[in-house]
Order: sequence, then structure tokens, then C-alpha cells
Amino acid sequence: MNTLARVNKGVARGARIASQLILSVLTITVAYQVISRYVPDVPRIMWTEELARAALVWLVFLSATFAVSDDAHFKIDLLPERLHPRVRAIIDIVASFLVCITLAFLLVGSVTFFLNGFSRISTMSGVSLAWSYLALPLSFAMMLLKYIEYLIQAIKSSYALKYLAKEGETI
Repeated sequence: MNTLARVNKGVARGARIASQLILSVLTITVAYQVISRYVPDVPRIMWTEELARAALVWLVFLSATFAVSDDAHFKIDLLPERLHPRVRAIIDIVASFLVCITLAFLLVGSVTFFLNGFSRISTMSGVSLAWSYLALPLSFAMMLLKYIEYLIQAIKSSYALKYLAKEGETI
């Protein structure tokens, strides 16, 4: 296993653990909001709604990160399965490259969004919204690393197919 694969495996493990913890925080926060709304003696804490919203943002983006790592996002693979292996390899390379370009653009835009978040302060808690926005560039960076790994694997498998074809084996 190469260095990038080890890094991506650790990142995915960390994202999964963080997502589980954030889901717990989200569940407890929302449960407390509901209880405080209907039980008269339970005090209402106004910032719980903001915490739940921030937790949801983090949960969505961190979950997307480990879904990419587990290759769990949906794909339309009806056509590539019927194609020649070399054509499939080319499609894998092009698709991975396009996803890398898209993630790079999203990463740049999300960093700007995150930096602009320092000028926005949450109404109830008084915390900078940049901490909620940090989930976006962090998630896009982690997904980009994983897709770079996919791209490298696709290129390596393409070279392997060319080598086998030169040796006279039927693919």
C-alpha cells in the first residue's frame, strides 16, 4: 500500500469516527430542543438550534468524504461494463480526472467561503460561522486526495492493460 493510500485510509477512518460523534451531538441537541419545547420545567437554550445546524453541515460533508473513500457514491456503470477493458480504463481515467478538476474548483471556492465566514458571527452563540464553513474545504480536500489516488490507480491499470496487450494476451 502506498503512502497516499495509507493517508486516505486514515482520513476515512477519522471522518467516520468524527461523523459518528457529530451524529450523537446532533441527536442529543435536537432531542433536548424537542423536550424543552414540550416540557414546561426544562429551560430552553437558544443556541442549540445553531449547534444542530452546524452539526448537520459537518455530518453531511464528513459522511460524503468516507462515502467517497468506500466508493459508495452512486455511479452509472451500465455502459462501461459492456465495453472493452482498454476503453473502460480510458473512461476511468477521464472520469477521475474530471472529478479531480471539479473538486479542485470546489476546494478553492470553499476556502474563500470559509475565510468570509470569519466576518459573520452567529446570532445566538456569538461564534464565528467560519467554524461551520470549515467542513466544506476540509471535506473537498479529503475527497480530492482520494480521487487523486483513484486517478493514479486508473493510470496504472491502463499501463498494465497496454503491457498485457503487447505481450500478446487477449484482454
